[in-house]
Amino acid sequence: MFDTWFSLYYTKTLRILVFLSLQPVEPIKRLPRSHCLSALVAPVFQELKEQRCAGAFGSVQELENAFSLAEESSPGITDQLISHLVQRVQRGPVEGNHFS
Repeated sequence: MFDTWFSLYYTKTLRILVFLSLQPVEPIKRLPRSHCLSALVAPVFQELKEQRCAGAFGSVQELENAFSLAEESSPGITDQLISHLVQRVQRGPVEGNHFS
């Protein structure tokens, strides 16, 4: 009895797997990683680490890791951040906030 049940279950499972394997699969569309991360941000982090940044090597490394993690979960986020920062700097200081 068990052998019959197992055989039917196995056959049905195999048919389902074959059916699913024949279905077209759409590729996952992901945004490319930020160009700014490799061209601008990573070199700045490297320079800061080489300068030892007043003993803040660990903090610089932590921030660099945070940027990498953000890019993995949201590709393109660094480009958006840098673009927004540049626009903000071009507008000049907002009253009460002064750049030094």
